[in-house]
Amino acid sequence: MAFYGTDFLNLFNLTINAAYSQALSTTKQNLLINESLVLTIQNEYRNGTIASYSTDLLKGLVVLGESNSATANEIDLSAKPFSHIMAVKTVIEDATFRATLTNLLIENLATRIVLSRSSTLRSTEQVTLSNLGNGFDGTYYVKQLSSTVYELYTDFNLTIPAYNGTSYQGTGTVKRVISVYAMPVQSQEKIGILSTPTVNFPNYQMGNNKLTVNAGGSVITSAILDYITTMPLDIDVTDSTDDLSEFYPMELIYKVNDTAAKRFAELTRDNVLYQTSSLEQQQSNK
Repeated sequence: MAFYGTDFLNLFNLTINAAYSQALSTTKQNLLINESLVLTIQNEYRNGTIASYSTDLLKGLVVLGESNSATANEIDLSAKPFSHIMAVKTVIEDATFRATLTNLLIENLATRIVLSRSSTLRSTEQVTLSNLGNGFDGTYYVKQLSSTVYELYTDFNLTIPAYNGTSYQGTGTVKRVISVYAMPVQSQEKIGILSTPTVNFPNYQMGNNKLTVNAGGSVITSAILDYITTMPLDIDVTDSTDDLSEFYPMELIYKVNDTAAKRFAELTRDNVLYQTSSLEQQQSNK
């Protein structure tokens, strides 16, 4: 059965009480509902329920785990059909890592590195090696053997030793690599020292089709993005032509209605409606 924008408006009016229907103009109704669509998809993402939908309509609205290389701590977004960034997981070369590579030793099917000093580097963390001259440059997981000696692996579980089949002893460059989620930039007003971006607490901002990450002077080599794509169809409460169910799962549409009702209650300061719509949201998320 088809479900149009006009049907959505009827459902919305039934939820908030038709007496309130004139509180917002058609333009503001559309704005509220389409913002609620984005918020609902974001909530489904946070709740980990996207994969549970019976159709692929919702899955097609999100891109998860997309790896992007960074240049000068920036990622080009101009070719991406996105409407909302949900998560940014950065890969950072830690500028505060002071240890240097004293020795790289490849023998007996294992590869070990010796650092110049003890550090905070621990097992399952990653390092990037470069300037070795033996084709072993790359990023590896480490297993700590002592305060300065680490064994290299190609997997997080430390079950596959990094070994290229050639004995070698030499030196080069080592950098600690950190993978951490970045947070969007907040207002600088009344900002404190704890809000300043660091390698462990980076932030990001968007502008001119670029996503810029700040990690307190450390270099961002890449980032994994989760984002909502450009919506295939805006919900228009005056439209009786486009069937919304062809673009969005009906179970999602009902949740969008609950979200819109809750936001409407916030705007009108209707505590009863807010409590009712909040309860409907909780029930639909189960």
